[in-house]
Amino acid sequence: MTYSRDFREAAIVYKQSGHTFPQLKETFKVTPQTYYNWLELKNKTGTLNCRKAETRTRKIDTQELKQLLKEKPDAYLFELANHFNCSPPAIHKKLIKLKITRKKSLSPTLKNQKKNAKHF
Repeated sequence: MTYSRDFREAAIVYKQSGHTFPQLKETFKVTPQTYYNWLELKNKTGTLNCRKAETRTRKIDTQELKQLLKEKPDAYLFELANHFNCSPPAIHKKLIKLKITRKKSLSPTLKNQKKNAKHF
């Protein structure tokens, strides 16, 4: 959870007006380390704005993978892996994260006829 810029400024002004750390903690529920982190941020950047989360660039683009699966729904993992220049287990893990599973075959065969009969 991040604190708003106004809350951070109010806590810094409160502490700099002569209050102690126990009073700061009681009033704002903020530890001294958090207070010093905010001061350091203010000294470095000149503002108390929240930092934006930086995301890593991923080798497997989610949208591109979904599009590729729409075009080739029967593609093997190694074919998808060759497209993204990665390993088949990496594709498998990404598909699990996207909650995409393999197609289930419900075609009636002599072996599975009784098991699949309830689906038809």
